[in-house]
Amino acid sequence: MDEVGRVERIPYELYELCVLVSLRDALRRRDIRVPGAGRWQNPEDNLPPDFEATARSASRRAPGRSSGPEEAAAGVP
Repeated sequence: MDEVGRVERIPYELYELCVLVSLRDALRRRDIRVPGAGRWQNPEDNLPPDFEATARSASRRAPGRSSGPEEAAAGVP
């Protein structure tokens, strides 16, 4: 309210801009999901930076797998 007691109104354009900026930020944080929006993105952008090293070490620790080529070749007659 202003000093006379009237309710001050926010300009529509300013309100719309604030809503769009908030929507953009929420989409970037993935708080909001739009169905079909991921269709055009690069799937590698969603991987953690150390994905290759983590995936490689996890596959080596899998049960029944050797830890390296020397150990795998040692079992071959």
